Amino acid sequence: MAAVSVENLSFTYAGAAAPALKRVSFRLEAGEFGLLFGRSGCGKSTLLRCLMPEIAPVGAREGAVHTSGRVGMVMQDPDMQIVCDTVRAELAFGLENMGLPPEEIRRRIGETSAFFGLDGLAERECASLSGGQKQLLNLAAVTAMQPDILLLDEPCAQIDPASAAVLLAMLRRLNEQLGMTVLMSEHRLEDIYPAVTRVIAMEDGSLAVCAAPREAAAELADTPLSPLLPSPVRIWDALGRVGAPPLTVAEGAACVSAAEPHRGMRISLPATPSGEMLLDARGVYFRYERKSPDVVKSMDFSLRRGEITALMGGNGAGKSTALRLLAGQLRPLCGRLRRGGRAALLPQDIKPLFLAETVAEELSRLCADNALAEEVVHALWTRLGLDGLETRHPFDLSGGEQQRLALCKLLALSPDILLLDEPTKGLDAAAKAELLALLRELRDAGKAIAVVSHDAEFVARCADRCGLFWDGRVISELSAPEFFSSGLFYTTAARRISRHVFENAVTEEQVLELCGREARRG
Repeated sequence: MAAVSVENLSFTYAGAAAPALKRVSFRLEAGEFGLLFGRSGCGKSTLLRCLMPEIAPVGAREGAVHTSGRVGMVMQDPDMQIVCDTVRAELAFGLENMGLPPEEIRRRIGETSAFFGLDGLAERECASLSGGQKQLLNLAAVTAMQPDILLLDEPCAQIDPASAAVLLAMLRRLNEQLGMTVLMSEHRLEDIYPAVTRVIAMEDGSLAVCAAPREAAAELADTPLSPLLPSPVRIWDALGRVGAPPLTVAEGAACVSAAEPHRGMRISLPATPSGEMLLDARGVYFRYERKSPDVVKSMDFSLRRGEITALMGGNGAGKSTALRLLAGQLRPLCGRLRRGGRAALLPQDIKPLFLAETVAEELSRLCADNALAEEVVHALWTRLGLDGLETRHPFDLSGGEQQRLALCKLLALSPDILLLDEPTKGLDAAAKAELLALLRELRDAGKAIAVVSHDAEFVARCADRCGLFWDGRVISELSAPEFFSSGLFYTTAARRISRHVFENAVTEEQVLELCGREARRG
């Protein structure tokens, strides 16, 4: 029996020149775990919203959507879905709106808390939870309402790898142990791809593939969507597609070993940057309230011209607070902080940056308010893939499109120091490649760039140095190859695949280089 059935669904947002969805048709059987992926702006979020009448977008719609049973949804931004002050109240909110009796509500809260490991957090304020805990709470609150179908729109986009692994493990339990039908959109496919039963790939509003994971990987290899596939598949593709596509790290490692590589070979380490110091923090402390604990503790951190430094670490470790301190938005409690140029911060929550009714108005206002030449801003606008979105409201854009618009507004100001908080959030592989090329150009032009990110694959490609932010400070600061080759959890899929073959290869390009092959770009 089909849990989700979509037949010739087309949808166009009000005022949009082109449809967001074009005659999409697919079925998801009851008890299946479906993965929805594609480039940023391809229609994933629109499709998910069309499956839930309560949040369906406004516009012209054709075709049919059928769902069998109750539907629940978890959104990308954990804070956007939480409405209550405490964990207990948040778990009870949906149940109270269902009109359940108090005894049933208490039973469901207790049962759900035990299943999700939230025991002991009932009286915690939601605002005090880490990003991973908030997203787990969102999932628990939706699950407590006992939906038959669970929809998730990039739930791992803003949480660290360890929290993402916990969330994905919970989704597998809900699917396998409770028989819940799951449909999840995601850009980070390395861990989720092998776990699903059906892959639904979209391209420019249309359905590209709907098949089992291995079949979908084979069908999408050497297509425009192949760069979006997980690392084992991309490495298999570049090595000549011998046998069936590998889905797991173990299968990918076997594929690399079969290519007869020279074991123990290593990638040469990058030179230590020696440009002018543009930012230097020594012994910096910060707390939000006088009697609250320190969030940043004796932090030492520096940035030089012509370098990209990345910081990784768990949700709630203080990375975003550290960036706000470095940008001058917060004042240190004590310590020394010196800036040798103009700093600009891309925050994690970018929606407050949007003030106009359309994308075109946003960029026109940017030029007028900062005396910028329109042709210069338009060139950057085109470079970031914003052409064709001029008439759209910023809040109607996909997460990746919003991120690119925010980046455009930031980079147009030509700061000396760029501080980027989760810049790849919502971006697909092609958009990440464009951002990577742009950041390298800015670095080579003498900018100093700091990136806070959970995206290990991107950081391994872009960063000259990488540090782990833990307990309010930067620890273990190394070159990117050293950082990721020595890490167990904070590392890349390519490193996990090649760990026992090559000494310090951490990107797909490096693995293929040592195998004597070149990556296929698709």
